[in-house]
Amino acid sequence: MCGGTRSAYWESVASVVERARRRHERFDPTDDAAAAAIDDGIRPIVVVYARARRDGVTLSPVERSLLESVLNEWIATYADCLDRSIENTYSLHEIARTCRDHGSIDEAVAAMTESG
Repeated sequence: MCGGTRSAYWESVASVVERARRRHERFDPTDDAAAAAIDDGIRPIVVVYARARRDGVTLSPVERSLLESVLNEWIATYADCLDRSIENTYSLHEIARTCRDHGSIDEAVAAMTESG
């Protein structure tokens, strides 16, 4: 990777992206599939982003892109679990702000996918 494309959070970002991708490939909808989509995919991604922000770390464009790509895969999976169709893609900042406004990741994702 070229210089300037990694932050101090690179290892955390790479780890959560890889784990979220593996879990997404193996995802098997169950009775509580929507909650599993949040817990297995969405929550870990949002947590890494929130910790970086809290620590004053600016993620590189590459890191943000990796996180947002897998985040949006999981949001689409969540919506599918609830028979919803979404047309939007979401940024890390947008979901973090919505989490703050709604009080939890679960409520934020529900609100974001209701309007699709």
